[in-house]
Amino acid sequence: MKIYLVRHAEPLSALGSDEQVPLQEAENHLSANGMTQAENLAADFSRILGAEPVEIFCSTLLRAQETAERIASKLGVDIRYTALLNERDFSPQNLKSNLELKQLQLWSYKNPALSKYGEETTLAQRARVQKWLSDFAKNVRLESDINYLIVCHGGTIEHLVATMMQAPIDSISSCITLCDHAHYHQISAILPERGWLVWRIEAINLPFSSSL
Repeated sequence: MKIYLVRHAEPLSALGSDEQVPLQEAENHLSANGMTQAENLAADFSRILGAEPVEIFCSTLLRAQETAERIASKLGVDIRYTALLNERDFSPQNLKSNLELKQLQLWSYKNPALSKYGEETTLAQRARVQKWLSDFAKNVRLESDINYLIVCHGGTIEHLVATMMQAPIDSISSCITLCDHAHYHQISAILPERGWLVWRIEAINLPFSSSL
């Protein structure tokens, strides 16, 4: 069994300046470059996995959906959507600029139990992601030859990797686990321990670009 933690391709929000008002989730489609990244991801997974069995889990947010749809279409498989894999909603309707959004994100990491505008706290997101991982681990077999593609977000991947490492929330930095758009971590399950799985990161892919 192998798991690929896949960060969505580049969204329109990545192109905005610090002065611009943050995009609402429903407006945050993939950029033109992001569409190319997603197509490249799909081609890469098709080459790597071939005819091997694949299951795809995906966040319900638009930028992840549009990434997963291209991969699923190339591989000829369905997608299982779950909001448990979503990135946090920082309530952009309360924010006047992308800079203010970045400052709120940084503040939330420094204050994981607190919320400024009613947005989900860092601790709450960790618990949500852990629930998904716990449910997932109970329903997979180590000896299975299925490849699981988890298409989600940088913050979600951070919590997934931290949980697999059994790292406390204040000891892992986004600069360690947060990958660029269209990156993935390849992870293998090694053996069960105290009701959990033991994981090993096998590889992290290089960035995709529109030139690939």
